[in-house]
Amino acid sequence: MTDIARAAGCSQATVSFVLNNSPGIRLSQQTRDRVIEAARSLGYSPPVFSALRPPVTPFEGLDGVIGFAVDQLATSPEAVVAIEGARQASW
Repeated sequence: MTDIARAAGCSQATVSFVLNNSPGIRLSQQTRDRVIEAARSLGYSPPVFSALRPPVTPFEGLDGVIGFAVDQLATSPEAVVAIEGARQASW
């Protein structure tokens, strides 16, 4: 994805949104075309199983909601900073 982003002049997130055809993401057709062309020119081919995956849909009614999942109690300094940053961003 890094190579595609570099060739298309965009972020890796933009490449991911385009290649996964993420709904609800507003990108210009020009940007989409640039990413697809860069991917083709670099020989990208999607995994065979990607066609079997159901489309990703946004959660209805959860605008502004940030989820934070951890596998254990988050008490490390890094986790506290991340949680506090997410909390502040939600205001």
